[in-house]
Amino acid sequence: MHYTDWGWHDMPAALETLGEHAGGLNLMHMGHSVGGHFVGLWVNFDRVAAHAFVCAGSGYWRLHQMPSPLFEYYFWRLYGPFAIKRYGYVPRGAGWRGADLPRGLFEPCAAGASIRVTLAMI
Repeated sequence: MHYTDWGWHDMPAALETLGEHAGGLNLMHMGHSVGGHFVGLWVNFDRVAAHAFVCAGSGYWRLHQMPSPLFEYYFWRLYGPFAIKRYGYVPRGAGWRGADLPRGLFEPCAAGASIRVTLAMI
């Protein structure tokens, strides 16, 4: 599994299935975080009448408000890479409260958190 598979394959397939069961109703999408970012990867995004995005801003850690950048630096630069080398995945613990993260999910996210992209640049 690769991180962007959600945007390229899973989310468009879910949208197709929803459309088949919606009985002609307008489809709407609310995307939180990466659920908003990945709309740009959907081949069928135009099937949605309206999109709403919640916390789908830049993932670049230095643009976030304190104290978040301190944890993000620790997670993306220290704990995560250490865990990948030691365990092959990022387990829950050591400050990480989320689910275990496989290498194929962690590494692209960590790379994305290091790229400064803002709406002004698009």
